[in-house]
This record gives sequence, C-alpha cells and structure tokens, in this order.
Amino acid sequence: MKASPRIVLGFLGMALIQLGCSDSNSVTGPEGGKRTYSISGTVASGDSPIGGATVEVVGGQGVSASTNFWGEYNLVGVPAGTVRLAARASGYGEATRQVTVGPSVYEVDFDLVRQAAGTTRSSPPPLRLD
Repeated sequence: MKASPRIVLGFLGMALIQLGCSDSNSVTGPEGGKRTYSISGTVASGDSPIGGATVEVVGGQGVSASTNFWGEYNLVGVPAGTVRLAARASGYGEATRQVTVGPSVYEVDFDLVRQAAGTTRSSPPPLRLD
C-alpha cells in the first residue's frame, strides 16, 4: 500500500515543526548523552580582527576552533555547565573567559593585547549565559 503524498507531507511537516521547537543551539550528545552547545564570537585586538587565532574549551574536552580572516570563530560541541574558554594568537597574550553554558544563543568575544612571548592576560570576570 502506497502512502498518499498528503500523508507523507503531513508527517514531514510535523517533523519540521518538532525540529523548530527544539533548542536550536543544542545538540544531543552520542547515544542520547549530555547536551552540547555552540559558542561563536570574534577575536580582535582593538578594532583589528585576528585571523588564525585559536579559541578552545580549557580542560581537555577537545573542543577548539580557529578564527577566519575576519576573526570569527564557531565552537561546536561545548558541554553544558561552567567552562573556561581561552583565546590565543601568535604575538598576543592569551585571554580567558569563564562562561556558564545553557539553553541560549552564545556570543563570546575576545580582545587580545599584543605582548611579548610568554606573557598572558586574563580577561574580564565570568559571564553567565543562560
């Protein structure tokens, strides 16, 4: 027995509605595990974007991204909860931000200061993003 186009479209429409109602910034982990989220933003020095910088979740989760030419990055797979993000680029001091990750849209920007090699700079106090 063939399904009519109307029934198929009905099921497809219900699936799309269900997807639209879910947390668009969240992904269920492997085998239905802990939810993860995406964080995006920019890395700059003053008004100048820094391409080729690295932004990562500190602590061994293995989540990192590089910035594009415009200093933009997108971290995917960030675990829910409080995490520390670090941004670094050659010739600049490292900047860190502590964020609480939950069901929101995230944008975390970093402002790096040009420094001599081997020095670091900690960023402003923790942000709560939920």
